[in-house]
Amino acid sequence: MKRAWNFVDRAGKRYGRLTAIELIIYPKKKKDTFWKCRCECGNETIVFSGHLNDRHTVSCGCFNNEQLSKSMRKHGHTTLDGKPRTTPEYRAWHGMRQRCKNKNSPRYSYYGQRGITVCERWDSFQNFLSDMGPKPSRKHSLERMDTNGNYEPSNCKWGTSLEQSNNRRNNRKLEFKGKTMNISQWAREIGLKPERIWDRINNGWTVERTLTTPIKK
Repeated sequence: MKRAWNFVDRAGKRYGRLTAIELIIYPKKKKDTFWKCRCECGNETIVFSGHLNDRHTVSCGCFNNEQLSKSMRKHGHTTLDGKPRTTPEYRAWHGMRQRCKNKNSPRYSYYGQRGITVCERWDSFQNFLSDMGPKPSRKHSLERMDTNGNYEPSNCKWGTSLEQSNNRRNNRKLEFKGKTMNISQWAREIGLKPERIWDRINNGWTVERTLTTPIKK
């Protein structure tokens, strides 16, 4: 079999909890090599060679799960009302990190892929909880005030679904006479309420008509 460029035979070699057992070459990725590996726990997984070499991947996923479990036990957010469940604050923190860091997350394309990151301080759940405090109610969720900004203390708050909806719509961009601003900025610029601008747009008004038509007395 013709080998991929810079081929290194890893068969039988151990990488963390993984042992390489079989070379995998995909037709569309002939320059890349992958290895089927067997984990200590008995599971098998396919890993990119480079991730084995730089220790990016050291298990089938069981190692990360164990570390997560230890972290949860450490900060005491593994139970809710005496039951073995994670708390709302922990789920918000974990979901935030999945969206920004896990390429396999269904929502990664809307966050991590767009360049939205989690600040280094919030790699620790304890720091996140200290900065954000308890979730005020079941109606609240983690919200970024600047929807194009990162997850960090200065840009995040516990917000309701209505506040999040307003935040999203007020950040809609409108371009007029070579200037591009969101609805909130245009409202301040021309002296209209954001709701008035939004209603006009929803009613099919052009941007020019929306921003130049005065309110009838």
